[in-house]
Amino acid sequence: MSEAKEQGKAISPSEHFFDGKLKNFVDDSLIFIVPGPCVPKGRPKASAIRMGTFAKINMRTPEKTVTYESNVYQRCVEAMETQHIKPMTGQLRVRIMVYKKIPKSMRKRDLPNARAGWLLPTTKPDLDNQIKSLIDAISGVICGDDAAICEIRARKRYDDGEGERAIVMVEKLLRLEEEGKAL
Repeated sequence: MSEAKEQGKAISPSEHFFDGKLKNFVDDSLIFIVPGPCVPKGRPKASAIRMGTFAKINMRTPEKTVTYESNVYQRCVEAMETQHIKPMTGQLRVRIMVYKKIPKSMRKRDLPNARAGWLLPTTKPDLDNQIKSLIDAISGVICGDDAAICEIRARKRYDDGEGERAIVMVEKLLRLEEEGKAL
């Protein structure tokens, strides 16, 4: 039981999601932070090139998405080297926490609740598109294929004072089940 629960203090949703402290994770889990706003996966753009009676269709990912996914890839590789984590196999769980900037139009009385995680952003970009860009960026690094990801937990919160960012954690699901820590 956490110290906050023992002392009768309320635990913010952010602390509950990440077990209160970043260091409470399973030994072979990977965690890394991507600073800046989380860019949602952009829709691919199509262009056609006519070749006689046929047309060749070229699909390309928007440059903003490519740049962001490259940044996420670099952060993941750096974290794997720093934390001495090898590519994972088997069933994986991914936890994602996206922190978004508090709008200037927010009422002052709502600011403490927004920073604590009780007031949530319900504006665009959609969380599912942000998840897609993060997972696509790490799927070739941390695991061979994103099909190995069997569980995703994601939340979108307002900035808690540390700036816009995305926190990504990848852990082996099977090991957690063996230790009796599954859902």
